[in-house]
Amino acid sequence: MPHHWLKRKVNALELYTIDVILGRRAGASAALYGAFLQSLSFLWAAGARAKVWLYRHRILRDQPLGCLVVVVGNLTAGGTGKTPVVEKFARALRDRGRKVAILSRGYKSKRPPLWRRWWIAFTHAEEPPPKVVSDGENVLLDSEEAGDEPYMLARNLPGVLVLVDKNRVKAGEYAIKKFGCDTLVLDDGFQYLPLKGRLNLLQIGDITVIDDSYNATTLSMQLGLDTLSQTAKPGQRRVAILGHMAALGDESVRYHSEIGNHARRCADVLIGVGDLARHYGPDHWFEDSKLCANALDTLVHGGDCVFVKGSFAAKMGCVVQGLRDLAVEERGNGRPSSLHKQGL
Repeated sequence: MPHHWLKRKVNALELYTIDVILGRRAGASAALYGAFLQSLSFLWAAGARAKVWLYRHRILRDQPLGCLVVVVGNLTAGGTGKTPVVEKFARALRDRGRKVAILSRGYKSKRPPLWRRWWIAFTHAEEPPPKVVSDGENVLLDSEEAGDEPYMLARNLPGVLVLVDKNRVKAGEYAIKKFGCDTLVLDDGFQYLPLKGRLNLLQIGDITVIDDSYNATTLSMQLGLDTLSQTAKPGQRRVAILGHMAALGDESVRYHSEIGNHARRCADVLIGVGDLARHYGPDHWFEDSKLCANALDTLVHGGDCVFVKGSFAAKMGCVVQGLRDLAVEERGNGRPSSLHKQGL
């Protein structure tokens, strides 16, 4: 009985907090509580920036697991359609013959008792293994134990493992050693820095960004463009922002032209970055990634699926960062993002 009473109180506080954040509550108490929440948000933001800085400067280090890691995340508080993207991408990887495991933190899943978590923390006892929601053949846990989203993914994706654990590194190691997985998909993993993704799927409002900006070869360009075609939802505009490919020798022009032809079959809009990217035959061309990033608000529309890739020398990460910064800046100003204006 006390447990149910406490649960009701916590749920009521959660709903009240959401109302205060969204401005649906008035009065002195709501104003004071809002000021308190804003103060906490400043502290949380400072801590988050410090953590990112520590990882960026390699003071804290991510842990590579020796397989393809795909990270799906967003820049907002939720409700931006990450889970359907996870499902679609995991299904596509499975259909290509990969052994896929989805790693989720299991939001609102049933957790071990508080005393047990404290006991493990203080005694450094061995942590329990991740929860196996699906072993690829059978769904082993219900929604209360696993959480709603992991359970839904397990039901909808036969042949794909679904594991739940707050420690995604531990869950990934378990999936590789126990089940022989060669591909890990992190659901809502954009803020999880200990495990770095080779491919990042970032949901910015209703825009899907496929960030494969680290490097590029002709084969990885072709596969990436195929991924754009498969990931985009019906009716979603497909935008490919491609930097040049380096170290291709005397055949460089021909290779860029061939990738441009393939891009035409996979994308609705083609944007080139760098001198050699002219040979893609793009709709829009920019001399460097900074100029492209500065023009994003006119290039990208609401509802787009955007693929970003290029040689390391093309610095296409600048374009991805431009998409993130633009969304954060517009949200901070209290205005709908200009990324969305033309698509709604």
